[in-house]
Amino acid sequence: MTQRNDATGRSCIRNPDSPGNEVDPHLFEAARRVWDRARVVVISYLADDLGAADILETIVDSISRSPNGHDPIRHLDAYLLRSVAREAIRSHRRRIPITLCDSVNFDRLAAAVSVDWDRNEVTD
Repeated sequence: MTQRNDATGRSCIRNPDSPGNEVDPHLFEAARRVWDRARVVVISYLADDLGAADILETIVDSISRSPNGHDPIRHLDAYLLRSVAREAIRSHRRRIPITLCDSVNFDRLAAAVSVDWDRNEVTD
């Protein structure tokens, strides 16, 4: 099976949503329409498409559960793609490792710059 066929197979949206309500058919169809573009967006931020289906499914579920879910979103495809990009960025930020510095490094940094308070000069 090719990677594209494998990714296409992972693009299922749960119907009904998490509280058990039926997903609006327009929302369901819009999610299917934007699936390929959503994969590209996720790949551009995360370098793989493994989380694309989960991200899109979470967004569709969130829209379906929202109290304003029955109000029409004017540009549903664009809204879904923007939401996918936002979630991919959040996921990317969570993956970035945090580098901690030793107190020794702070001492070296502080020693590198000294201030002569009498002359108001900074020397390196």
